[in-house]
This record gives sequence, C-alpha cells and structure tokens, in this order.
Amino acid sequence: MTIMLRLRQSLKDIALKAKWNPAVCHCSMRNQLMCSYEPNRHQLTLMLTRQLFTSTRTYSAENNNSEEKKEFDTDSPLPMKNRIIVVSIVVTGFGILYYLLQQKKENERITQRDQQVSQVDIGAGDYNLVDNTGKRVSKKDFLGKWLLLYFGFTHCPDICPEELEKMAEIIDLVDADKSVPDLLPMFLTVDPERDTPEAINTYVKEFHPKFVGLTGTKQEIKEATKAFRVYFSAGPKDEDNDYIVDHTIVMYLMNPKGNFVDYYGSRSVPTEKIVSGIKKNMKNYKRLHG
Repeated sequence: MTIMLRLRQSLKDIALKAKWNPAVCHCSMRNQLMCSYEPNRHQLTLMLTRQLFTSTRTYSAENNNSEEKKEFDTDSPLPMKNRIIVVSIVVTGFGILYYLLQQKKENERITQRDQQVSQVDIGAGDYNLVDNTGKRVSKKDFLGKWLLLYFGFTHCPDICPEELEKMAEIIDLVDADKSVPDLLPMFLTVDPERDTPEAINTYVKEFHPKFVGLTGTKQEIKEATKAFRVYFSAGPKDEDNDYIVDHTIVMYLMNPKGNFVDYYGSRSVPTEKIVSGIKKNMKNYKRLHG
C-alpha cells in the first residue's frame, strides 16, 4: 500500500515536471504511462522508473530499520542503573521486613517479662512510714516515679556507706541521660530504734541531696521489710550499747506503677552495668506504656 501511494505521488511529481496534467486524463494508471497527453513518452518512462526504484529502496530501508529497532528494543538487556535500582528496592524491602519482625519479637519478649515481674509480689503491698523530714508517707506518694531502694542503717560501719556511694553515682549517671526519666534514691532503715527522721536526714544527705530516707516504728519497719522480702536481725549490744544489724544487701528498682522491675544484689556488679540495666528497663517500660 505504501509503495502504491509513493507511486501515485511520483506520477504527480513527474507530470508537473513534464507539464502533464493527469486530472484531464481519464485513463487507468496502467495506461497513463502511454497516454497521448504525455509530451515525451521515453522521458516520462525513464523518470518514473527512477522514481519508483528510489521510493522502493527508501521504503525497504525504513522498513528494515524499523524491524531492527523493534528487535533491538525487544532483546536489549535492562540497563545497569535500572538493575541497581531494582536490587536496592528488593534489599530494602527485605531489610524493612526483617526489622519489623525483630521489633515484633522484641515487643513480645518485653511484654512477657513485664507481665512476669508484675506478678512478683516484691513491694506489692502498701507501707506507711515517716520520711527524713518527719512527714508521713505511703506507697501512693511515690507512684509515677522510678525508685531505687536500699535497706540499711545509719550505724553501718562499711557496707552501707559503700552501697550508698554507689547509688549516688548511679543516680548521677541516670539523671545525666535526658532520654530516660530521673531516678529517685530511697533509703529504708532496718534499725528504727536509733534511726530517727533527723538522724536519717543527716546521714543520707552526705551521699546525695536527692536521697529520701524512711523510718517508722518497729512494726511498720517489719511490715515494709516483709513486703520487700528483706531479712534483718539486730545483733547483741556491746558495753556502749552499740550493735550491728545483719540485713539483706540489695537494691530494688521500682517502676512508676509501684511494681518491682529488677534487683541488684551483688556488690561485684560494676556501676556501669547497673546503670545500663536501669536505662534499658526504663526504655522498655516507655515502649509498652508510653
């Protein structure tokens, strides 16, 4: 069809060159070459042959180029840039999927542990004591705060001072990290006979200004230590009426709901490791409860 169209156009071009008007000729295309209107039959035939050959060659070349281009487009490989983009998308997709699965697994682990420690009855019961300012306080007064508790007595010759110094360092390190909440240190006496609010206040402020000291009657202290499963026993008095109180050496970490979270009972555990554990528990709590 294309060749015929080119042929018709060629006839018109040749007619113009030969001053022949095909519009006045009613012959068929086949007879137009021999039409009497043609001024020079030999010249016209030669021109038409050349034009037809040129048109056929041009059409053939264009057709071949089109087929080659089509074949090239079909078989051409994916450019390297596109390959890199595809691989990057696939790798990123797998990375995101792996991250989400790990996050889900970690959330399940944290939730399971949170449920387990919430069932531990350490510090679960209420207590009514007197703080180092002489004010009556109970468990509800400290809800909403992270607490680090230690049981001891002001006449302790060595262990208690060492542990309180360690607690003071822990408090400073935790409070210095603004990504986690502040930590409140608390000292609960196991020697209510000698540890009055005034005595405790003087004692704890030597270690850290944030320390809160708690005391009470013998019965109140007994109930508080029972709630935290802390053992204590006063030894015999000497001639100066002095005595040592044997007690559990442990720090308790309590969350803002007043629930037990963790304990640090070994004196050999480095301070940095305790701080790291406290921060981790704080972040896990925030992750679950906001």
